[in-house]
Amino acid sequence: MTREELLLHIQRLSFVIDEATLFLDTHPDNPAATSYFLDAKEKLRNAVDAYEGQYGALTHDGVITDYRSYVGGIWPWQKNENEETMGGKR
Repeated sequence: MTREELLLHIQRLSFVIDEATLFLDTHPDNPAATSYFLDAKEKLRNAVDAYEGQYGALTHDGVITDYRSYVGGIWPWQKNENEETMGGKR
């Protein structure tokens, strides 16, 4: 996946988890919803790990050793000069 595709995947999974959490607030004993929530959570963790392994920390929680590399690097919403935006080259 490209950087943008991976970020979009992470956003979608995060939304799924938010919605499942809201459903579980009113249906706490629903085993299918609980399983769905746990599956989405695992997929999100894998997607975040994949992103951080390729592009660096997504949040401050992803900083393992060198905080300066997180602060000094490209932020998730920024583009490299060589990357294309949705509308073409920057």
